[in-house]
Amino acid sequence: MNRLFHFALAFSQLLNVIAGSGYADEAFSAFAHRVGGWRRTLVNSLFFWQDDHCRDAYWSEWHRKQLPPEYANDRSRVAGRAQT
Repeated sequence: MNRLFHFALAFSQLLNVIAGSGYADEAFSAFAHRVGGWRRTLVNSLFFWQDDHCRDAYWSEWHRKQLPPEYANDRSRVAGRAQT
């Protein structure tokens, strides 16, 4: 992933925290998909060239695609029980 993507993801996560919405490590778009309504409509309209930006962001979070390979491939961390 490139630096611009990381910046955009960090901004989205910050927006999510400022809005008091979802989880600290969740993109605002993924949160908008989970809750639906006007947030999802608004965000999807900002990314009008994509079929369903919020859905894609949600599934990206679900499949841990925004994480470095060292974290994304360690499924033991999903349940909060990292093995030592």
